[in-house]
Amino acid sequence: MSTLEAKEQVEPKEPVPGFPLRFRWTDGAWEKIFDEQVVLIKSDIRRARLDGKIIVYLSCPISARGGGHAGTNVEIAKFTERRLLREWGERFWVLNPAQYQLESKEGFGLLDIHARKLNLTIAALGKPEGGDYMRMWTRVLVEDPISQEAPLRPKKNLGLDFDVFYFLGQSDVRAFFGTEHSVSLTASIEEYFARRHSFDSDFRDFFSVSGADAPAKAAWDKLRRAFLLFYSTRASVTVSLGSHDEWAIFELLNRARRKSPDPEWGGIPNQIAGFFDGRAIPMSMGETDASLGYGFAKERAT
Repeated sequence: MSTLEAKEQVEPKEPVPGFPLRFRWTDGAWEKIFDEQVVLIKSDIRRARLDGKIIVYLSCPISARGGGHAGTNVEIAKFTERRLLREWGERFWVLNPAQYQLESKEGFGLLDIHARKLNLTIAALGKPEGGDYMRMWTRVLVEDPISQEAPLRPKKNLGLDFDVFYFLGQSDVRAFFGTEHSVSLTASIEEYFARRHSFDSDFRDFFSVSGADAPAKAAWDKLRRAFLLFYSTRASVTVSLGSHDEWAIFELLNRARRKSPDPEWGGIPNQIAGFFDGRAIPMSMGETDASLGYGFAKERAT
């Protein structure tokens, strides 16, 4: 039996008991590493809350799926984080998931620290799957805040650490490429590609094609066209499996808040605010399901 077949037969489980969203993840080394990362992320959130910050979760595509490039997606996420803080002001704090995943230098460094603490080596573990990451992010987004009184209080699991979810859209991507400074969207993306290809060896290796014959040239043209197509028309949470699951988390948390009798956190006025592509999410959209990425809703689990 292949590794993939073994993983596919793992029964979906709830990262947060009682929260109706399930994922398949790999028990063992990565699970332990991500548990350490959850503690660190929650500590970062707690420091921001103690500083009086309004906490924003930035949902964004990170993987290279669909014609994109992981390093470029990380840059777009960082750019959007900086732009939000500049526009919204110093009272806000953005949790950017790209800073905590392997695709970024910061994320790799943090995960490597956890691995070494556990006497593990990341290079020997292979890459985690989407369900591994979503187990971590579901815990971060849903579980109660860190509190000394937590053991004495009943669990709410209403996403109380977060005030806002921001879902990255095409306008955010176009702002990153600086389309206002270029002749066209095509020109701005191709200028970025050429510049990055000239100085970034990892980028160049990712888009390299061996040979100088007609098939090699056709393959190279196909890669460049896919990059242009992705960032000019597709790059956003719409094409991200993880972001689809994060939309489900956002919708489920607000559904639970609307039903909660808690005077501080329950009811329609206490829902988590949502933004997509720079605009507030309309009421009808915010209360609507979307297709899942890596996840399984309780009623859909097999």
